[in-house]
Amino acid sequence: MPDPVWLVKLPEHDQEQIMQVFAIRQKIWNGLSLSEGDQQVWDETRQQLPNWALFQRLELSPEEDRERQEIEQSCAKEIEEFFGRADRVTITERGHGVQSISATFFLKRPWWRRLLRALRLDRVKSRP
Repeated sequence: MPDPVWLVKLPEHDQEQIMQVFAIRQKIWNGLSLSEGDQQVWDETRQQLPNWALFQRLELSPEEDRERQEIEQSCAKEIEEFFGRADRVTITERGHGVQSISATFFLKRPWWRRLLRALRLDRVKSRP
C-alpha cells in the first residue's frame, strides 16, 4: 500500500484510482474473477506503469498468503475495536472495493469517564 501521508495529498480522484488498483490486486490474490471494468483498469494501468512494484507480486506463496490473511484479520479486529468505541460510525462505499469510514465520538461525557471505560474494557479482554 502507498504511504497514507503521501496518498492523502493527491486529488481524490487519483486516490480512488490507486486504491482501485490495489483492490484489484487483492481480488487476484484471492483468486477472484475480475469484472470487465476492473480488467480494463488493470490492463491500462499495467501498460502505463509496467515496472510498478504492485505488478511484480501477483502470486503469493502459501506462506505469504497465510501471513497476508493473518495481517488482514488482525487489522480488521483492531479497526472493529477502535470503531466499536465510537458513538456513530458511517461507512460509505466509494466503488471498486474502496470504502470511506467516518467515526464520531461525542465528548458530552467527561473525557476521563470514556478513558476509564476503555481501560476497563481492555482489562476485561486481557483476563484469562
